[in-house]
Amino acid sequence: MWRWLRIGLLGLCVSIAIAAGLVHWRSYRVSSVGHWYGEESWLGIYCSRGKVVIGVGRQKIDSIVKHDFDERPVKARSHEVEFDETFHGGKWLGIGYYQSQIPNVGYVLVPLWLIWGLATLPILIALLKFARRKHRNSGNLCVKCGYDLRAGGEKCPECGEPVGKRGHFLAYNK
Repeated sequence: MWRWLRIGLLGLCVSIAIAAGLVHWRSYRVSSVGHWYGEESWLGIYCSRGKVVIGVGRQKIDSIVKHDFDERPVKARSHEVEFDETFHGGKWLGIGYYQSQIPNVGYVLVPLWLIWGLATLPILIALLKFARRKHRNSGNLCVKCGYDLRAGGEKCPECGEPVGKRGHFLAYNK
């Protein structure tokens, strides 16, 4: 069961990483903005030039539509999202938070490379584990701890892992 859960989570990370990469590539060509209006608040997402800005407003906005979405080409020398003096907060390495009391709103800034990197990290770890296991399997080493198994036996003398039915190198079994 755990194996299928890990495979499913790894597949989810692959999907997120591919989607984040495509959105990052597309954000330099098309800027996208979407809003969702609730009864007492709203949520807005803006994506352009490799950055995502998520805004949450905690005031009622009278709107006929419950959501809207708009796309337009990115302008050649457009500036980054700027916040005036009513907002306080800041950013570091492209990650930031800005908040204002008038209107009661908060914005989170996240670069897409961070989302892509976080989704890619489990994939990289799984690939490294697979490569280590393959190397240990082909090198007559214990798969679990890496102990040299040239002496033979049913179990690894270091960790007690059963050796199983895998081929040992005949050159080392003298």
